[in-house]
Amino acid sequence: MIILVFGTNILHYASGETVTSHPCSFALVAALLPLSRWWFGDPKSLMRSAVLGAVLALSFLTRPTNVLALSIFVFYGVTSLAGVRTRFCEVLRQKKSIAVIVLAGCAVMLPQLWVWHYATGHWIVNPRDIVPEFNHWRLINWNHPLFCDVLLSIKKGVFVFFPALVLMLPGFFFLFRRRAAMAIGGSLFVFAQLYIVASYADWWGGGGFGNRYFLEALVGGAFCIAASVAAARRRWQRISLGVFISIGIAYSLFLMSLYYMREMSYYGMDRQAFFDFFWFRKHMFSLWWNR
Repeated sequence: MIILVFGTNILHYASGETVTSHPCSFALVAALLPLSRWWFGDPKSLMRSAVLGAVLALSFLTRPTNVLALSIFVFYGVTSLAGVRTRFCEVLRQKKSIAVIVLAGCAVMLPQLWVWHYATGHWIVNPRDIVPEFNHWRLINWNHPLFCDVLLSIKKGVFVFFPALVLMLPGFFFLFRRRAAMAIGGSLFVFAQLYIVASYADWWGGGGFGNRYFLEALVGGAFCIAASVAAARRRWQRISLGVFISIGIAYSLFLMSLYYMREMSYYGMDRQAFFDFFWFRKHMFSLWWNR
């Protein structure tokens, strides 16, 4: 939780730029975790199905790409690939519950659809069509996803801005080895989000602190981070991990302070800016030290 709050841009979008959809979107996707466990505890409950359908619909309305969060629900508790088919059969057998989920979701979405129809005459509207010149930002190239740019670019690379998230990489291995409840669902959600973001022409997410498009993926990524932390059994491993996490969080908070002081551009940074951020402070520290 400390890594998520202070080592990523969740803190920024939950406090600084709250007018974006991402804080609400993150909360709704995260809400699917306890709701999924609750639903599978009694899948025949129509009340539980109605609540689940409402949250799924709100999540989809907030950001349509959150439809990928269905993987969190469907595969929650599945600990092996062999259990995937069993889970599909288990869910499909609950026909009444599925019908309630769909009906509850439609009921939640209906007011928004009605507003669109009242305002534009169309039931389905892309808000970006209102400002057509923004559409070129959303060109999608599914054949050439820029994974390296999303993760490692100086401009707004996820690992460059938030190095503590590197713990997600070994976390996938540890999740599957521990046969954790979120191993399959969480991993699918993270990789699907990464693929979509990497396929955007504006993969960096326009303006803002860090890559805001990747924020929802942290719901699944959190379990990967937790698995990496739990795998540190020996004392020297815990100390090393604690030092790495502390430095990563301090670094991310430092970049956020630069953003708020307007030293960092609204659209990210380049190599020269990255060098200047640290060289200038080294020079200032050296002058202070030599007084």
